[in-house]
Amino acid sequence: MVTEPPRRSSLRSPPYSVMHFKWGGRRTWLLVAPLLLLGVAAAVTLLRPAPANADVYVPKTDAEVLETLPGPVANTWLQTAAQASSSAPLDADAAVLRARAELTLYQESADPRYLGRAEAALGNFWDEASPPEPILVLRARIRQSNHDFLVALADLDQALTLSPNDAQALLDRASIQTVLGRYDAARRDCQTLETLTAPLYVVVCRAAIAGVTGSAAAAAAELSQVLSAPRVEVEDRCWAESLQGELATRLGQSAQAEAHFRGVLAACPNDSYARGALADLLLDLQRYPELISLLADSTRQDALLLRLTIAERQLRSPNFDSHLKDLEQRFEEARLRGNQVHRREEARFELSLKDAPARALALATANFRVQREPADVRIALESALAAGHPESARDVIAFVSASKLEDPHVAALLGRLRP
Repeated sequence: MVTEPPRRSSLRSPPYSVMHFKWGGRRTWLLVAPLLLLGVAAAVTLLRPAPANADVYVPKTDAEVLETLPGPVANTWLQTAAQASSSAPLDADAAVLRARAELTLYQESADPRYLGRAEAALGNFWDEASPPEPILVLRARIRQSNHDFLVALADLDQALTLSPNDAQALLDRASIQTVLGRYDAARRDCQTLETLTAPLYVVVCRAAIAGVTGSAAAAAAELSQVLSAPRVEVEDRCWAESLQGELATRLGQSAQAEAHFRGVLAACPNDSYARGALADLLLDLQRYPELISLLADSTRQDALLLRLTIAERQLRSPNFDSHLKDLEQRFEEARLRGNQVHRREEARFELSLKDAPARALALATANFRVQREPADVRIALESALAAGHPESARDVIAFVSASKLEDPHVAALLGRLRP
């Protein structure tokens, strides 16, 4: 059980918490925000600029070095693990420390290479059928970040069998269940959390579900109340206020949503989720010059570059062609890697930038089978309309009806799809 106030990293999405480490001592760990708050970070492929006219490069051997990570962060796992040799055999404690350090860098930078390094840091524990419980929770987090949701759930189920009061595992599992649209299961995990961790995390857990099941106004009120408590740390406030912005968006309250997102960016300037959410809001409001100003220095993150390029198309910006080619190459690289994490963003790319609604519909439909956040619903409905195949949206429409999702854009699309 958490017996002291949560501690936070410099990152909004996953607030740090201090929990008892199973093997003695204490562990500093991550309480993850619901995945609907991680959409932008999860939609990033490579964070390095690529020449717009370059061909996709395939390494000739596995030993070939493609890129060296920046010096200040390249050895972070060694620093975190008391300068341990990276080739030394790891016990579970050391493996968790190293993998956690790499995962933190991934969450701060949205660079997926750190996910691979986190997996490598777990060494032989990665393939073990029954590793120690903290390893299971960390392995689930990595798999969750790669959208291997069902496999991650299996790890978390196993972890909670071993340690039923692990608040981290409960909140992570609630997050995944929410993304999958399994709201009753997510609510049960949120309820179990009530005696295990700080009220803010419990309220966010509940509010994330309520916000996509017809109770966004009540969720916003409860979240506002818990944030009025004294001594809420800055990063905690940024994390929760991002959800407030999402709830305002669900309710069609654009001005309030913008205020929340801008408040987050004022307090936490490196918050890529809030930046992407604000960019989406500006796109919907057709405030393209403001969006370009907001994202001008964010071209290394694919999800943000996508939004920037959509705005540039509307304004016939001279940067549009080069950014479009850059995005094309990045998506092609992801396909060569067999990476299907970014189908939502690729569907948006095909629909908004390539004028390929049939391709967008195929991607959006496949994506909806995996995850069912509001953005997944919206791109599926938009693609069905644009492709002239409203019948392909039947499952999406049924899901919206059953979940009671509130969203003005989704409601408008449904009005066009229904007779």
